[in-house]
Amino acid sequence: QLALVICILGFFFAGGKAAKGVLRTRWEREAGLALAQQVQEHSTGEKYAPSGLLMKYDALYRQNQDLAGWLSIPGTATDCPVMNTPDDPEKYLRMAFDGSYAISGSLFIGEGCTPDGSNVILFGHNMKNGTMLGTLPQYAREDYAKEHPVFHLDTLTQEREYQVIAAFFCTAGEKFPYGYTDLTQPEVFEEFLDQAEKRALWSMPRRPQPGTRLATLSTCSYQGEEGRFVVIGAEAG
Repeated sequence: QLALVICILGFFFAGGKAAKGVLRTRWEREAGLALAQQVQEHSTGEKYAPSGLLMKYDALYRQNQDLAGWLSIPGTATDCPVMNTPDDPEKYLRMAFDGSYAISGSLFIGEGCTPDGSNVILFGHNMKNGTMLGTLPQYAREDYAKEHPVFHLDTLTQEREYQVIAAFFCTAGEKFPYGYTDLTQPEVFEEFLDQAEKRALWSMPRRPQPGTRLATLSTCSYQGEEGRFVVIGAEAG
């Protein structure tokens, strides 16, 4: 009988933890939507604030100077701030924009990269509700990639659009793509693209020229231990 009581208590405890987790992720999503709404409200009128920043990000930057830009993938729930803390790159792994603990964390720029770099490597959690980079693994399907061909990765001063050119699975810490933080040398740029074409799950729609700014989005893939899913975009223009 004691064992039965323990099992029942364990069941309710586990159920309570699950419910708490659902409520937390729902709250985090609502907080993210509020940030996106704030950006949207400042997207009309004057483009630049007196500070020189894009008006839509100026107020948020004054709230948190770790803000480095904004990522949005049209047609998905990804519409959120990008953080950059060079001295502690993973600071926002489990931290919300306001500094509070968050299961979903925040999107952040990887070690050795800068918002204006030749290859901006960006990390985010693969959330089941589609927030952060939760829909990124769907780019494994070529039809999905064709339906969602671009993403926007703005800095605080420039709006930037990227065309999706490759998607593939890898593992955390691999030299490709994570070791390619500087693509300013043409031969390194070409080497990076050669690797992307070899790994890609579908044909690259276009091969960008050296000097084109790239963005590499990375999230967990659950395809194995330390599995990752990556999408590469080339700046349009």
